Amino acid sequence: MYTSRYRKLQVARYSALPDGGQELAGPDPQQAPLRVTADHYRIAQMFDGRSSGEAICARVEAEFGTRPSRRALEAFAAQLAVTGVLLAGYAEPLPSVTLLEPQLDTRVDPADSGPLLPSTAPGSLTGPGLMDGLLEIVTDARREQKPPLLQLQPRLWVACGRLLNWPLHSPLTALLFVALLLALVFGLQQHYLRGAVSLLLLRNPLHLLILLPLAWAVLQSFSAAARAAAVADFAGVAPAIELRLNELHIPHLRVDTSGPVERAPLAQRLRIIGSGLSAMGALMGAGIFCWFLSHSTHPLISAYSLACAVVGAGFLLFRLNPLVRRDGYFLLAQWVGIADLREQAGAAWFNYLRRGWVAQKRVLPKNVLRLYWVLVGLYFAVLIYFWSLSLRLFLRHYGGAGFVLLVVMGVIVSQTFKTTREGSNLDLGAVKRKPWYKRRAAWLALAAIVAAVPYRYDPSGDFLVLPGARADVRALISGDVREVLVKEGQAVQAGEVLARLSDDEERAAVASAKAKLAKLNSDLALAGKGGKAEEVSVAESAVETARKRAEVSAEQAARLAAAYKRNSVTAQEYERMRGQADIDKRSLEEARSRLNLVRSAAASDVIASIKAQVGEAQAALDYAQTQLEYTQIKAPIAGRVVSGSLQFALGAYLNRGDQLATIESTEQRLAEVKLPEAGIDQVQVGKSAWAKVWAFPSSSFGGKVLSIAPNAEDGPYGKVVRVQVELQDPDHRLLPGMTGNAKLQGHWYPAAVVFTRALVRFFLVEVWSWIP
Repeated sequence: MYTSRYRKLQVARYSALPDGGQELAGPDPQQAPLRVTADHYRIAQMFDGRSSGEAICARVEAEFGTRPSRRALEAFAAQLAVTGVLLAGYAEPLPSVTLLEPQLDTRVDPADSGPLLPSTAPGSLTGPGLMDGLLEIVTDARREQKPPLLQLQPRLWVACGRLLNWPLHSPLTALLFVALLLALVFGLQQHYLRGAVSLLLLRNPLHLLILLPLAWAVLQSFSAAARAAAVADFAGVAPAIELRLNELHIPHLRVDTSGPVERAPLAQRLRIIGSGLSAMGALMGAGIFCWFLSHSTHPLISAYSLACAVVGAGFLLFRLNPLVRRDGYFLLAQWVGIADLREQAGAAWFNYLRRGWVAQKRVLPKNVLRLYWVLVGLYFAVLIYFWSLSLRLFLRHYGGAGFVLLVVMGVIVSQTFKTTREGSNLDLGAVKRKPWYKRRAAWLALAAIVAAVPYRYDPSGDFLVLPGARADVRALISGDVREVLVKEGQAVQAGEVLARLSDDEERAAVASAKAKLAKLNSDLALAGKGGKAEEVSVAESAVETARKRAEVSAEQAARLAAAYKRNSVTAQEYERMRGQADIDKRSLEEARSRLNLVRSAAASDVIASIKAQVGEAQAALDYAQTQLEYTQIKAPIAGRVVSGSLQFALGAYLNRGDQLATIESTEQRLAEVKLPEAGIDQVQVGKSAWAKVWAFPSSSFGGKVLSIAPNAEDGPYGKVVRVQVELQDPDHRLLPGMTGNAKLQGHWYPAAVVFTRALVRFFLVEVWSWIP
């Protein structure tokens, strides 16, 4: 709680020194006391809680004859704050510890001529502030004791970095850059299967060994070049580029951003911070673009390009973390003008801060708090989504090696988070805290309660909407389509005529079969009594007429056959003439048979033969009538007509068996769910199911499980089992072929079991297989 308007001296223990000075000690016995001269002690007493910094400078000038600079006074106040004997006021925060560093005190820059920047310590007021080296991400490099491995010349790096920093020149170029990135990502998403195939080329351990150092070198080069160019262009100083070893003894490039860079105007600082993000975006975009150029001609090069793009996207996501002192957090803190945004937002959220001199708190604008926590929520939602995708990819394609790689990556990330959770200026005057399990006892109890809450595990999988029944509509005879009677999507009944084929030949065949049957019936009657002279004459004349007609038809059929071989006539014309020749030939044979019957009375065996011919003619008539009926294409089942080419079918020639359309029943709507094999133990016939299609994401369609396939089959990401589900769709919104995701009712377990199911199965199956 603040006790005064301005800073106030509060000493726990005094000790007089032989030279007249004082030894000042704070409340923390572990903190070393501060020894000051008598004059400095008099100045320290001027921090009485009622005097501002300007007033103290005036009092010092009046009492000692010399007016101190504000920087010198703030540096002295910082020493008192470190010792723990100076309290902040609600109108005047504590100074930054960076004021105590010799580098900042001895270096004179034009940027130092302006007013003193507000502090970055928790409890400080809104202002741009110093950032302990604007972008020294892990620790402030000014405290590093080890010399760099190599000092690099900045000229080439700056030239290359300027190509990466073009989005930083204006908001318009930044928006254009984001639009280009989104376009590239969208294009890659349209070819995600090809991209997955490219990445799978790197499954070979040798390719992985090449990829890791290559991706790291490209990542470091892009980042260092962009940062160096930003420092040169926006701070006006020559950047210092060094090759160092990080905590894991991995070489990395570091660009010094302390000194003048820290004190640059706000717009320049924002651009310098954004250079790291633009570099990662440029790496991602360049990798995707190279993949588009080379994936069809140079598969291995395209695979490495896409892998580097994925690495760039991952580090871009990491650097955007608003909870870690990385580029994204610095950019937001500088933009809103609150240097200790994370600490103050956390204090506002939990209404709790540590005790000591850093336990100063102020009310932040509500819009800033809302913006910060919305960004935090969005970031973690995206992070969880991509982490789950990466986890599935590594475990399915790399097995145990992928698990080990993920653990190593987790260690690296956790160590980075650990070293970046706070700046060095946030640990001053901290008192001993309770053990972590005592401080988090309430959270642990809450976690235990949540873990024991009953939760039903509902396995899910991709599904495809199926019709209740489906039947193909095919031509049963050959012919050209003369008439189409329905449209696509029209509901039809079983047996309804959908289209008609040409039926000239079939009608002629029916007429001929009827005439032949009538003639044979007449011959049968005549055979019993014999014929008269005039009947014999008529029969002879009929034979002669039939003979001439048969000869003419045969000659025409022969000419058309030759023309058909030369493609001079159509197949329909040739078939029609050949059929006519066969009919005329049969007519000649029938005329001769009748003449023989008329000339003499038939014996009993002749009559039996005629009866047999009558039966044959009746069968031929039935067949001809069936063929004529086949010219009408009918619906085999009731449902809706499905055919994208039905509207263009008029005039088309169909061979026997060619498909004209498909009929799908709408009385029952089914879905085939491809369920991963790990969840099939939860599914039972008759259990409930829920499905959501991409077309209607806000609607859920209930149903029940009808059947489970007897075997597992290969899926895009492993083995799957087909489960057929009946869905309730009273409004007929679901169309066959639609896709989405379905959940099937499972069993109840404690929540901890449900959410660790995949991990437990991995240890019980995969890790178990590693044990000798």
